[in-house]
Amino acid sequence: MLLTILIPLLFIGLPLAAIIVLLRDKRPGQETAIWALVIISAPVFGAAIYLIWRLMEKRKAAPRY
Repeated sequence: MLLTILIPLLFIGLPLAAIIVLLRDKRPGQETAIWALVIISAPVFGAAIYLIWRLMEKRKAAPRY
């Protein structure tokens, strides 16, 4: 019962969240388009890869004290 709710939510929610985050980022148009194609062509895997990559990129850019 729980899986019938969680799996569709994962297949819709994760790519949707990744696309929203992608569109809010200030990236060159070509890079945004490539990431959008990756997310659309492999919704769960592509979205997860993008969100993990973005998180690691943000951590690198953050100053360390």
